[in-house]
Amino acid sequence: RQRQMCIRDRLLRDKMFHKKANFQKDIKNPQLPIKDYKEIKNIAQIFYDIKVNEIKSILDNEKYNTATIAIIGSWGTGKSSVLFSLKSQLENEKKYKVVYLDMISFYSTQQLYFNLIKTLALEFDYSYWESILQNYNVDMSLSGVNLSLFLTDSVNAQNRINHFKNHIHNKIKNIKFILILDELDRLIDKEAILNVMKFINTFSRIPNMYLVTTLDRRILLEIFKEESYIITGYVDKTFDFKIEIKLPVYRLRNIFKFELEKEINQWT
Repeated sequence: RQRQMCIRDRLLRDKMFHKKANFQKDIKNPQLPIKDYKEIKNIAQIFYDIKVNEIKSILDNEKYNTATIAIIGSWGTGKSSVLFSLKSQLENEKKYKVVYLDMISFYSTQQLYFNLIKTLALEFDYSYWESILQNYNVDMSLSGVNLSLFLTDSVNAQNRINHFKNHIHNKIKNIKFILILDELDRLIDKEAILNVMKFINTFSRIPNMYLVTTLDRRILLEIFKEESYIITGYVDKTFDFKIEIKLPVYRLRNIFKFELEKEINQWT
């Protein structure tokens, strides 16, 4: 009997509920996206556009003819989204030459530094490497060119690097060369990270050359927890500008609060 009374009460409540004039209007198809969520997406896009414009303001500032820029943020905050948006915008302007490199694809702890140099050599058609490599019986056409054979030569290494940097400078006199190193924050090997830092410090002062990459401070400090002073010093020394990426959570919270209150008010 008690069960029958519960069922009857439920049916009465449902009947009263269905008599509401706004019932059909208030019911939403759960399979369809809620249009108000577009506002959240738009706010995120505006936020990323602001960061991209911040980076572009550095690239276009006449006070700087070279710069190193680190986009800093935790995993999932959209650092790569900013990079892709930046890359897309720069490629549409003739005054920029953009080269995008994914650090994961270059991952090789001991050879990462030399592989990055080799990539630049191929990008700028640096045939001078070939004459040097002939002394080591290495074919420049082979993908496995081992630059470490002569770049570790303490007597001539710096002169060779300087010659290469001058070659790059002559190639980009009339254009801004933007080198994007993505996924640096995904590297978990100390030596690999330090090799990238070494590469950046070696080539970051060529006029008209700008370098942009991503970093996650928390991850770096975790990897170098025994030598946090080392990575902190590298980051401070290596990067001229640090663009912090933090999603505007307070804005999103206000939107969700507003939408939740609106839905509650409709049903009360």
